[in-house]
Amino acid sequence: MEVNIAKIALISLYDNWALGVRTLSNALFCHGHNVVVVHFKLPIQKCLDDFLNQPTGYENLQSKQSHSEFMLMGYNMDVNMWTHNEAELLGDLLLDLNVDIVGITTRTLYEKYLSPIIDQIQKSTLAIKLAGGFGASLNPGFYMDRFDYVCIGEGEQSIVKMAEYIDKGLKDNIRQIPNLAYKLSGQEFFNSMEEPDYTEDYFYNEHMDKIPHYVIENNIIGKTDVFINYVRKVDPFYAGLSNYYTMVGRGCMWRCSFCAGGQFYKLYRDKGVPFKRRRNREIEKVIAELRLAKEHGFTRIYLMDSFLIGEESYLLDFFDLYKKEVNLPFFAQLFPNQVINNPKILEAAVEAGMAITVVGIQSGSERIRNKVYNRKSTDESIIKFSDMISGYRNVFLEYHIITHNPLETIEDIKEGFELLDKLPKNNAQLTLQRLRPFPGSAINDLIQQANPDNVDDEFHHKIFMLYLIRYHISGVEFDNIFINLDKYTHIDLKNIYIELRQKYKNSADWAREGWEYYHKGKYVEALEAFNSAIESDPSNYRALSGRGWTYRQTNKYSDALSDLKNAIKFIPQTEHNALQEAWRGLGWVSFCKNDHDAAIDAFNNSMVFCNVSERIVLQDVLRGLGWSYYYKKNFTESIDYFNRSIENIDSDNEDIMRDALNGLSLVKQAIKKRNFT
Repeated sequence: MEVNIAKIALISLYDNWALGVRTLSNALFCHGHNVVVVHFKLPIQKCLDDFLNQPTGYENLQSKQSHSEFMLMGYNMDVNMWTHNEAELLGDLLLDLNVDIVGITTRTLYEKYLSPIIDQIQKSTLAIKLAGGFGASLNPGFYMDRFDYVCIGEGEQSIVKMAEYIDKGLKDNIRQIPNLAYKLSGQEFFNSMEEPDYTEDYFYNEHMDKIPHYVIENNIIGKTDVFINYVRKVDPFYAGLSNYYTMVGRGCMWRCSFCAGGQFYKLYRDKGVPFKRRRNREIEKVIAELRLAKEHGFTRIYLMDSFLIGEESYLLDFFDLYKKEVNLPFFAQLFPNQVINNPKILEAAVEAGMAITVVGIQSGSERIRNKVYNRKSTDESIIKFSDMISGYRNVFLEYHIITHNPLETIEDIKEGFELLDKLPKNNAQLTLQRLRPFPGSAINDLIQQANPDNVDDEFHHKIFMLYLIRYHISGVEFDNIFINLDKYTHIDLKNIYIELRQKYKNSADWAREGWEYYHKGKYVEALEAFNSAIESDPSNYRALSGRGWTYRQTNKYSDALSDLKNAIKFIPQTEHNALQEAWRGLGWVSFCKNDHDAAIDAFNNSMVFCNVSERIVLQDVLRGLGWSYYYKKNFTESIDYFNRSIENIDSDNEDIMRDALNGLSLVKQAIKKRNFT
């Protein structure tokens, strides 16, 4: 592909997948331009000791993660602010790249802290400086004072035209490009908006691996030329998780006051420009992208659409082809009203492999949902939608609730507690997210208009804790805590929560505790925990698998065989890790019972669900096959599997390495003996 003159650097902040920047870079690349992507700081989460006084981003808590203690998570700037040196590295990199355009995509939450980054961008004195993204689109005035141009709305067409004018030496013509705003001689100019080209899909192109990606983190600059693999190798937040992120379409049908996802529609509507609030990509292009992700070893897909919504025929065709061509567990958020009216969509999604989804409650108060959050839903629809999803045991469900809203009354909060009580809890968790009213958001304007005096942060911290407690207990015990709320600090409530979690354990809690004991080698305690889990839920495959592994360690092979076979019956086909673990356990138990044919079958089944990047698991399966074939006197297969196992064993795993080398040695001795005789 011929490369034109224009060279462009696109910067994203705390965004590893940077889907917006990906589409821009793909658009430029497809039109022959030289483009690089700079990831300035990677997303990161860390456990906080307590609530922050003034968080810049979200703080959230997941009940599954906080199963026995309070684990509040902070993100990005709140836990890993960039350093002066990292900012300087950005400026130095841009100078070295000698680009014609420097573009940065931002959100309004960064505006207070952007000055050092803007100063570094300004070092590229000859380059055109362009700001885009939600921040620039919703609050262009801030950026017009600091950048040559601001892109409002979608930017693929605008940035491609900008590059083309640079190619032709027509920089002055850039001022005519639609969707751009700029300041000239102190006067602000806003160009007309242009309807997006709905025929183009720049989320993916088959050559996007050729776009260089730079990563500035830990005071160094990293580089990779393979986009699809860089996260797994560089990003500590997602390393080893093998999750691939993309979107099936653009836009959102809702306009929630706390979210920017549905706000672009208004930008175009106010200019009288046609704009589709939701448009889906061609199914074949999405599937082609996901096939490539699978080929690169990704084992779970995250479809990050605010809602995966579309015509019934489109969704059914998509899920059908996904099942045939991709067949990996995936996350998606379906539109509640559409699913309630057409349950076939949910059925098709689950059949295709939907393993995780979300019910966005946001507030248990219908008043807050409808009048404050602009989220039109009823308690009845939330409960019905949740019940429908809960009917599928292989789908993990998250309930999202926003806390720390100063516009909520105590009555609103009580309604939230009552709604929590009515939701199915099986295979589900509660996610609490502290409200962060970003500048430029509708919720921020509502709060400022209400001007609530003396917001009691301690009160909201306590309500946060009460949601967590109420999710697990109800009735008199909760009522006694709530009635005496004034007597407690939120620290007191943390301690109460920890005590209650020890007192009230469900099957998932017992299974989790059993595995913790197992990994510590405390097999008696592990068995007790697994027994409690199975007594509560006989189909808990994590407990059955764990008890099977524990029986194997205590030489109770018949019991182990029974448990592992039962676990496999209950494991959803989307749960690849659970399947490989149960089949692998069955392989070793069969081997210990000298049933080497059954062991080989089980290990091969485990291999189907192995992630090649999880070398500790892969070597275990390969080593098991090596030993099984050795005892069947199939030495050719045995030596191959032992060699492959050794390739995946880390040098510090001396016992495992010794076992594999011993097996390899015995095979070679057996071959020599057979040849001699």
